[in-house]
Amino acid sequence: VNIGFYGGTPQASMNGNVADFNVSGAVDLEDFSELVERWLQNGSLGFHDLNRDGRIDLKDFERCSREWMQN
Repeated sequence: VNIGFYGGTPQASMNGNVADFNVSGAVDLEDFSELVERWLQNGSLGFHDLNRDGRIDLKDFERCSREWMQN
């Protein structure tokens, strides 16, 4: 049941740009910084694992970079 708890966040939907972590409408330095911070901290993966392979690594970095170049 969708009760709107995650509304307006990347968790709410897989639609749109998965690398736009702060839901600003563009992949930018803030999104990139958030990905790198999670990567370095080995923190919870959540939606930062862009390719959904169970880890944050260079493949996620590459995907974020590719999405950034699209803006």
